[in-house]
Amino acid sequence: MECSRPYTIALRDVPADGATFAWHLGDDFFKDLDQTEIEHGNLDCTLRVRHKADAYELYITMTGSVDIPCNRCLEPMEQGIDAETTLNVKPGSCFEDDGDVIMVPADTLELDIAWNLYEVIVLGIPIQHAHADGQCPVDVPFLVDDLGDEESDTETGSPFAKLKELMGQGRGDKEKS
Repeated sequence: MECSRPYTIALRDVPADGATFAWHLGDDFFKDLDQTEIEHGNLDCTLRVRHKADAYELYITMTGSVDIPCNRCLEPMEQGIDAETTLNVKPGSCFEDDGDVIMVPADTLELDIAWNLYEVIVLGIPIQHAHADGQCPVDVPFLVDDLGDEESDTETGSPFAKLKELMGQGRGDKEKS
């Protein structure tokens, strides 16, 4: 089945036995959306639509990769995506998305799912995403693990040692006054 616009599904035209759509999502997909998190990607997306009584079930699968900033060095890194989700769509008086059910106007029964596809991708990104240890292209001066280790701060000259020293001096000055 073809779409009139790249990611718009005419639900009224879905046959009783359902329909399948497939897209390749590249850099143009991310550029066309009003977002700044992902600029580059290479993903394959499949959407299966099933008509169920007075509703539609949309099953989305997404595989590929996107380029996102590393949590550690902030340089771009490739993150694999392997995600899937199900959306429930019902006809209504106007467009409404409450998270559980998407309502689309009954007179058109069309749904642009571009933003839904983007959300599937974003939810497929792990909370912590970083280059493998030692693989950051930029020299990261410290790691988060250093934050709680007071003894090693003064011995190794951690960037936090001087800060702790300054904070200690400030407290002493206040206590004297």
